[in-house]
Amino acid sequence: MIGTNKFDDAFKNAMRDYFVYGFKAVPNTSQGRTLRDQWNRISKILGEDWEYNTEKRVRYMTQETYDATENPLNKFYLYHNLRDSGIYFSILMALSPIMRCRESMENNNFLSASFDEAVEQNAFQEALLNHFMNTFNQFEDNKILTNSLLYYIGNKKYADSKINNQIKKMKDEAKKKNEKLKIDYKKLIKLSQYYQENGSNIKNKLDDMEKLGLIKNVADNKKELNDFKDQIFKEYAKEAKVVDKKRYERLNEAEKNYENYWQLSPLTMRHLTEGFDEAFFKNFINMISFFSQYTILGEVGSILNERLYKKAHEFNIHSIFRYRHNYIMESLFDYNVLDLLIAIEKGLWCVVDIKHGTTSDTMQKCIFPLEIRISALNGREHVMYYDPIDHTLCSLRIDFIDKITLYNKSVSVIEYINNAGEQVTLKLSPTVISNEIQNAIDGLKYVWGVDTGENEHSIGYKVTEPLKEEMLQHVHIVFKDDGPYLESLLMKQKRKGKLVKENNSYVFDIDVLADRELKPWVRSLYKHIKELQTSTPWRFDEDLLAFNALYFNSEYHPANKKAKQRQFSSYTIKKLKGKNIAYIPAKDSSELTTHGALFNALLSLHASITVDSILELADENVKLTKDQAIDQHLYVDTIERDDIDRLMFEFVNGNQSVFIRDRKDANYFFDLLPITTLEARWLKTIINDELATLFLDSKQLEILRMRIDTLAIEKIDPFDLSKINYYDRFENIEHTEIQNNIKILVKDIVSHHRVITFKYYKEDLDPVVVKPLWIEYSKRDHVMRLYSINTKTDKPFINNLDRIIGNIEILNEIYDYKLEVEKANHYRLNTYRHEITMEFTNAMNMPDRLLNEFSPWKKMCVLNQDTQSYELTIYYENRDEFELSSRLLSYGHYLKITSDTGNVFALIKQAIQEQTHLNQFIGK
Repeated sequence: MIGTNKFDDAFKNAMRDYFVYGFKAVPNTSQGRTLRDQWNRISKILGEDWEYNTEKRVRYMTQETYDATENPLNKFYLYHNLRDSGIYFSILMALSPIMRCRESMENNNFLSASFDEAVEQNAFQEALLNHFMNTFNQFEDNKILTNSLLYYIGNKKYADSKINNQIKKMKDEAKKKNEKLKIDYKKLIKLSQYYQENGSNIKNKLDDMEKLGLIKNVADNKKELNDFKDQIFKEYAKEAKVVDKKRYERLNEAEKNYENYWQLSPLTMRHLTEGFDEAFFKNFINMISFFSQYTILGEVGSILNERLYKKAHEFNIHSIFRYRHNYIMESLFDYNVLDLLIAIEKGLWCVVDIKHGTTSDTMQKCIFPLEIRISALNGREHVMYYDPIDHTLCSLRIDFIDKITLYNKSVSVIEYINNAGEQVTLKLSPTVISNEIQNAIDGLKYVWGVDTGENEHSIGYKVTEPLKEEMLQHVHIVFKDDGPYLESLLMKQKRKGKLVKENNSYVFDIDVLADRELKPWVRSLYKHIKELQTSTPWRFDEDLLAFNALYFNSEYHPANKKAKQRQFSSYTIKKLKGKNIAYIPAKDSSELTTHGALFNALLSLHASITVDSILELADENVKLTKDQAIDQHLYVDTIERDDIDRLMFEFVNGNQSVFIRDRKDANYFFDLLPITTLEARWLKTIINDELATLFLDSKQLEILRMRIDTLAIEKIDPFDLSKINYYDRFENIEHTEIQNNIKILVKDIVSHHRVITFKYYKEDLDPVVVKPLWIEYSKRDHVMRLYSINTKTDKPFINNLDRIIGNIEILNEIYDYKLEVEKANHYRLNTYRHEITMEFTNAMNMPDRLLNEFSPWKKMCVLNQDTQSYELTIYYENRDEFELSSRLLSYGHYLKITSDTGNVFALIKQAIQEQTHLNQFIGK
């Protein structure tokens, strides 16, 4: 069970070493034993769909990400430390309208046994349960509280008196029966003291749940409180045979003693989806699955689908989407993305602790984040930020961030130690800071990707004065007119550049802060370039000479140039000063409004299985044993049975739960645990996305939106995705008419599995008749394709949906979906498979760059310890050939291809030869 502070070592860094890199050896030391335990945990969670290797102490794991309909790494967010989780469960079940306290709680023998065991096991949680019971007893009928969604807890003095009252009550009961009181007074006194000493812990847990958006304290809002009390009485009056107004008066009287009234959020998954049919759930679950891969914070979508697990099982729902160029590692950096996104939304300062992924160097930065940039080409994520110490616009890889601490806008002084070891005090002028931040924002418009250039001291674009035209670097490229395919490709890849057609050529112009960042893109277009002019000398003639020497045995004598060392200025932040600047105080619980919302025990699989097992024993007449209850819900083999048994102890006496559920089919994720604020924000974000209409109609989306707004206990705003920039994703130039065809496919593949027909590519061609299997979304191409079996050839047929002419026609013929999927997978994995092998060294940070970019492909990398060189083999399909050739070309001569069973190497050599022929036109 993983807590926030262990996530990096247990999952993020481990998956980078085993999955992205895959060449590291496990040492024969105590550290090696820890790493082997880590490996065992991860491989158990990921399961048999992955391929594992442990030969010669080198451990690597691989999986083609295309095969996964969900991001498998999202699972890691469902494993949390459940310390003190019993308090959370107690509060939930006490406040829930579907739960009530079992009458046997009033039985002395049960109380005696509970108290005796609780002191030895966990007195605090048991005291909490009994405190709930005592409050129920005060009002005689516990439904008056549980059904009203109100509850009091947190007054230590009151709680202590209630425990003493309970002792008195038990004494009186024993006296009436002429029996000795079956309880150890010393243990009760210890219990009372324990409660007194730990009473603040209850308040902390309530604060946690309030920050998560699960409960709300309405004590301070008298109107809201009175409205709730009126609602209580009305609900009670409906059910009571005789209306006893004294009960209502008691509740008013109790207000004098109570410090807090707590309302449980009614926004559960059941209430959100109430009244919808099977077709809705099939499309709703597929919508969540799609956006879990399509947009940021996809693990939140996985949590929501975990809430819908029983519905998916009940209706046999499968995902109809698969994903190309899917960088699943992004999921493991999302807790940092969440912090940065909130900082950008609220205009907060950040102190970030950084650990370089390859050099392991550590440093700190004080930053004002401006934008998050995500590469669809290589999967890297960067935060673009303003640095007040260096007065620069810079970028930082998010996966290198170990920790982020947030501060409010009122920062006025930064105390830090510079790289010379000197302590420096920097006073911030609000006017200067405002101007420089605006200059940085203006500079963002001229960043091709994430490179902001450099200055005389360090990396980054100086923002001490407004941007001027002479600060920019210009790139001018003339491409051959190589037909409509090249034109389409350039239009998709031009980003903010200007592309025009002139004299049988395509002319591209752009102004940027750092023209060197365009080099890989230009290399990928070798064989098309007629002319190239840049503000700084690129020497592409040398680049081509190096390529020819590598593959065609020509002579090449590289210039003996000393590479310029560019690096971040290094400093350590001592203190930030200002009025009320601490946005995140020291306590971990406060982080639940930021990344802690992803790392809370209530959203774990352990919590789900534990509480669902308790709920099985929460019927009026229990028919199961505790072991049978656990067996019904232990559907995840990575969860240890002993953990669940231990967590259930606080709530089960024998085989009987201390609570009763009024809904016989109620379960934890669907009925009991409300949807958190983070989940509601993410859900509202995807509902507002235009692609949501591919799955649900406008009326359904509006109902969901309205229910989130009315049921949530706080205002729910969608995330501002305008600050997320997928800077190298192809521009979407698809036609709007494909929307209807996608809707037809989504609904038919999900529910009916019928043969379809359509005209493809050209009007005069015969219609295609296919069996649709899944829709493929390419993150890089930003396009959707249909993967199907052609009924004429009985082989896979893949087509871009924007090339379908007119509408898809659905035929009456039904096919065996499972059989056709197996057939398609056989062709893809056996008939169309090739492999390419290459060598490279540590130059230009090649291992990190190359292995990150090709992580979506199945691959194997081996490090030669003697030569410190690497050998990488990538496995690919026929249709990957053009893309792989352009990607590998972009690395220049820093890698050497040694073998290839397909056509990638041939395409690379052809591009080099044709560009060499054109090179006489390129400016030196």
